[in-house]
Amino acid sequence: MRVGGGSNLPTEWIELTKVFVNSYLRRHPPPAHADETEWRHDCIGEALLAACKAYSKWNKHRSPCWQSYLRAAVDNALYDWYRQETRYLTTAHPFPLVLLRNNDEEGEDLLEPFYISDPNAQEQIEQVVRRVMLDQALASLTEEERTLVLEVWINENSQQVISKKLGISQPALSQRLGRIRRKLLKLFRGV
Repeated sequence: MRVGGGSNLPTEWIELTKVFVNSYLRRHPPPAHADETEWRHDCIGEALLAACKAYSKWNKHRSPCWQSYLRAAVDNALYDWYRQETRYLTTAHPFPLVLLRNNDEEGEDLLEPFYISDPNAQEQIEQVVRRVMLDQALASLTEEERTLVLEVWINENSQQVISKKLGISQPALSQRLGRIRRKLLKLFRGV
């Protein structure tokens, strides 16, 4: 099949790209204000374009497992597309806040969107929300985990330096950081 700029993409690459897109879409809902059908088509287009680029650059001697190579290319392209679209949609559309109201006839709480059209206010609110989320995430960590997060990701110390300071091996530190990263991802994703 000829896709995009004329690259002949093998059928197995196309089929696997579609599987990767479906997997991505199950994990990541469309950004706010995006039409779901249009978003799906855009993701498939971006993924096929990434697959074509990956196929043209793929060297079977350097990366014999083409499936992993394709997965990385498609996931990276979709993450970039998601960030780009999120930035566009949040600046092109008002930022929705969800307010809790209690004036249902039956006394039930209602969630009501409230839109802010001032871009400066939007940015300030987003910064506050990010800071609150970060504070909550850090509060859920143990003291040792917080120290590691600050040393590695805030102070940008190398794992070698920190592992020597703690008297542990670098792979052991890497495993700890991996557990912390997974713990934080669960918190941010609400899992």
